[in-house]
Amino acid sequence: MNILIEGMSRQLGGMEAFIMSVYRGLDRESYRMDFIAYDDEIVFEDELKAGGSKVYHVTPRSKSVLQSRKELDTIFKQTQYDVFWTNKTTISNIEALKSAKKNQVPLRIVHSHSSENRGTKFTLFMHKKNRRQVANYANQLLACSKEAGVWMFGEKAKEAQIIINGVDIRKYTYTKEREEKMRKELGLGDEPVVGHVGRLSKEKNHSFLFRIFQEIQKKEPSAVLLLCGGGDEAQKKQLEEEAEALGIRDSVRFLGVRRDVPDVLQVMNVFVFPSLFEGYPISLIEAQAAGLPTFGSKEAVPKEMGLTKEMHFLSLEEGEKQWAEAVLKELHSEKCSETEVLLQSEVSLEKMLDTIQKILEKRGMKHGN
Repeated sequence: MNILIEGMSRQLGGMEAFIMSVYRGLDRESYRMDFIAYDDEIVFEDELKAGGSKVYHVTPRSKSVLQSRKELDTIFKQTQYDVFWTNKTTISNIEALKSAKKNQVPLRIVHSHSSENRGTKFTLFMHKKNRRQVANYANQLLACSKEAGVWMFGEKAKEAQIIINGVDIRKYTYTKEREEKMRKELGLGDEPVVGHVGRLSKEKNHSFLFRIFQEIQKKEPSAVLLLCGGGDEAQKKQLEEEAEALGIRDSVRFLGVRRDVPDVLQVMNVFVFPSLFEGYPISLIEAQAAGLPTFGSKEAVPKEMGLTKEMHFLSLEEGEKQWAEAVLKELHSEKCSETEVLLQSEVSLEKMLDTIQKILEKRGMKHGN
């Protein structure tokens, strides 16, 4: 089966991690996966090409609508794809989806990975415009949560199938040996570590996270804040300046994009995630799999994320002091493995891949229109 996937970018985020888990998990003999990219280079591009995938670099719509359409049509004409699968945080741009229908791709999937606008006002305008017509071009709607389905599909959300983002749980199981090795690699001693994994972007609410950490340091001066995640240099510089202004810059480590997140999680004592909005953040599953007391915002994190007793929900309205007090209570608690609990849940990678395969195999039976 030939599958063309849209959704990879130059930055490693939750959506890209999801796509790669599918790519690595499906049988390459049965499923050939190629990719559309609008950046000059995307994360894991070398791995994708080494695995036999094509990566088509298409002119962004923002540069030339006509050129972008022409290149997309050429891709679909050159190769007979059975499936086009677009992964989105907004549907401000559905040119590839339109091209897929025009070129008679049997199964056309739109997969929502967010519950709110991450772009500009124009992005929101185009998203709302396209939301009214997306079902005319797609014949399979997917979403990572109910909220993400409503955001992407509006009245059609009830037709969207929820795909829980799966995680290879055993990769994150905590061991003392892994922690000691990683602490040494990161130049850490026995100081308590507050952790966060997420793109350096508005919705992750790093400013509030910094204020929480500032309160934590009043009682735990040696504490360190580890941040895993990429972002543009301007955003990073702004966050560094904020940390400097709060007097915590020397204790905040910007680790950037890491491909060894399962190991980095081993050194954390708590995981704090005060997002403004989310879809279904995989990093919270990973943190729970690593046995970390995990704190997420009630406003953004779906309640379905409460998979273990380690997941705690707090409102952003409670303020940084209340968050800090809650985190401090767990900062020195013993890590508790939740591997078996998670393996039996809907978030296991095996269950997700089984669900996806069933959807892909429906193409000839139901999706010929």
